[in-house]
Amino acid sequence: MKIQIKKGDGKPSILICIRKDGSTSWAKLYPGMEAHDLAHYVVETILEFENAFYGMVAKGIAIEDFEITRERRPEAVLPQNLPPESLVTEHLVNLLMVKWQSGEETVDLASALAPILMEHKLPYPKQLNSDTQQHIWKEFTNLLSHWDGLPPGEMIEFDFDVSVYSSRQPALPRVSIR
Repeated sequence: MKIQIKKGDGKPSILICIRKDGSTSWAKLYPGMEAHDLAHYVVETILEFENAFYGMVAKGIAIEDFEITRERRPEAVLPQNLPPESLVTEHLVNLLMVKWQSGEETVDLASALAPILMEHKLPYPKQLNSDTQQHIWKEFTNLLSHWDGLPPGEMIEFDFDVSVYSSRQPALPRVSIR
């Protein structure tokens, strides 16, 4: 799946996902959500998660299905029906966002994540160790730096296919100007 995030020029940024079959799903992003969506990309790619946000979108779930009220959501995106990978990812992304927003680079994501997952009876990701944690942080901050340097109206574009990545391979985007 191809992921594009177009930087808003006086209006909201737009997330566009183009699936392998050519179908698309897109959404206007609330201010600041670009970093959250970039964090999802990094976490899901490096941890090779196929059943979190982008994996679910790649399989046909519409982005807007995650944004509507719970009463109107399709069964597949109700919290109790989400795959464990998607819930683990959301917790990890939220911790990554806290680390970034606080400026506290010494936060140990793995240590902070473990009690949260235990509380929610979720599995700890086998791939998450000190090396992958550092890799996630490095790639996330690289993508943020790239995003921050992108002029309004241009887009960052990258492929989401966990089968071609591993924790040893960087998740660098291809940038398009449109």
